[in-house]
Amino acid sequence: MVRRALLRMGRRDARASALAAAGIWAVHPLLSEAVMGVVQRDEILASLFLLLTLLELDRGRLRLSFVACLLGVASKEIAVAAPLLALLYDRAFLAGSFRRAWRERRRYYLALASTWMPLGVLMATSRHRDNTVGFGLGVSPWSYLLTEARAIAHYLRLGAWPRPLVIDYGTELAPNLGAVWPEGLLVLALLGLTAWALVRRPALGFLGAAFFAVLAPSSSFVPLVTQPVAEHRMYLPLASLIVLLIAGAGSWAGKRLLPAWAAAAALLALATAGRVGDYRAELPLWEGALAASPRNDRAWLNLGTLWSHRGRGDQAIACYRQALALDPGQADTHFDLAAELDRAGLLGEAIPEYREAERLDPERPNAPYYLGLALARSGRLADAVAPLERAAALRPGSAAAGRALAEVRAALGRP
Repeated sequence: MVRRALLRMGRRDARASALAAAGIWAVHPLLSEAVMGVVQRDEILASLFLLLTLLELDRGRLRLSFVACLLGVASKEIAVAAPLLALLYDRAFLAGSFRRAWRERRRYYLALASTWMPLGVLMATSRHRDNTVGFGLGVSPWSYLLTEARAIAHYLRLGAWPRPLVIDYGTELAPNLGAVWPEGLLVLALLGLTAWALVRRPALGFLGAAFFAVLAPSSSFVPLVTQPVAEHRMYLPLASLIVLLIAGAGSWAGKRLLPAWAAAAALLALATAGRVGDYRAELPLWEGALAASPRNDRAWLNLGTLWSHRGRGDQAIACYRQALALDPGQADTHFDLAAELDRAGLLGEAIPEYREAERLDPERPNAPYYLGLALARSGRLADAVAPLERAAALRPGSAAAGRALAEVRAALGRP
């Protein structure tokens, strides 16, 4: 498909240029989060099926293309762009016009559009996105749209110069239009160029549309309140940018740039290897996240957990307290702080944190269980009974909670 796009853009060295584009894309450090983060494998899977949708269309195997599209929407929401991109691809590289594409493959496009229905059902019934995506969750569409203008400009910069890479940008939003107007103008200009190219240069227009269409579900005006900016979203859009770069640069330099592309791929591969080292060490990941966004409470929480695992309790407690200063409503952070204080023997400070963790998340059995144990160890046996009873009720099969409750009752002389 890349070769066909390059041929349509007048590149006679399309095979070599396609190989260069694929090589640079495969080793680019910006893809590291999607590849190395287990929870983002759905991004890769949906991208695979979206590409298969276009590949099977290109080969004329429309049934397989439809199946790939259906599997894509079952993988992740970004595959919602597949029907539109298939039509644009057909018009740009196969049929030559929308009218002919619709006339020759009308039933195919209706079938592709029908995949939006199961996608809608999956989104409506899945609890994976509860309280994280959509309207009415405390983030206005306008604020999110402004934030995404900044995010897209940032993605473009990382595509050209992938440093620094950040695993978690936090949830901070752009405060107003004045804070992001240069990025907003850039995005509007690129959208305008894409619209012009779709009319006058369909091959270029397809690549621009692919970039924006794949980003649209997460980087438009529908709020993703827990993660406004995320590098894994550039997994597939980056391919469009790389093809555009190689096609544009090669239009005046031709094959003379192939050694430069090879050198670029080698340098990018070295940078990616370095990023793999960050994932193995873990601490650089979260220290980098804090350097990029010091008000990122999740980064403070994760850094505290890493210090805790390394036996550095004082540093872990400091990180947890900083996370709570930024967002005091997180039950997990209160619980982790309580556990660290508990390990340090600071029961007087740990007990209020356990209570707050339970208040914020009453369905979590760990908080009342450890609260009861802390109260018992501090000599407050009578106070320990109620939280241990709650823990046993929340987890009826827990032998530990039942045993602790029985021991406290026995010490109090109760049956």
